[in-house]
Amino acid sequence: MPDITASQPLREHAASANVDDMVLHTLQVDHPAFTAPLYLVNDYSSLTAMLEDGATEVTFVAFGFDFRLPDVEQAQSPELEIAIDNVSREILAYIDLAAQSQDLATITYRMYLASDLSGPCNDPPLQLTVMAVNADVFRVRLQAGFSNFANVRFPREDYTAARFPGLVAT
Repeated sequence: MPDITASQPLREHAASANVDDMVLHTLQVDHPAFTAPLYLVNDYSSLTAMLEDGATEVTFVAFGFDFRLPDVEQAQSPELEIAIDNVSREILAYIDLAAQSQDLATITYRMYLASDLSGPCNDPPLQLTVMAVNADVFRVRLQAGFSNFANVRFPREDYTAARFPGLVAT
């Protein structure tokens, strides 16, 4: 199934196999315990690029990681798998902060073309919740997926007499 979030430049890049231009894969890791989000790019040098809002410029720190994008299937919930080798102390400090909290971390996956850093190629970016983390001295593995929609209350809004006086007979 085609990726409907891919921009026209990304589709042209994939169709032409332009070797002079490359796709840069980035991750943004957010958690309420972090003072600032962790921005990573899977490259040898750091990357300064604009986010999808067109007004926020961030620097993604160069860091090698392996990842597997979610499969596009109807039968299962999509999951993003990320493996980071030779984890630096800075990233371990973020992991320790997140481990001490009950809150869940979120990961935002963005793709950029090296020739166009004015915004990500996948709009909207893929935003997932971290479901599991396994860490040892050599590697950190993350599994991220969509929130558990089966346990979300429906309707989400409370219909009370104070907010909706027409619900109560007078």
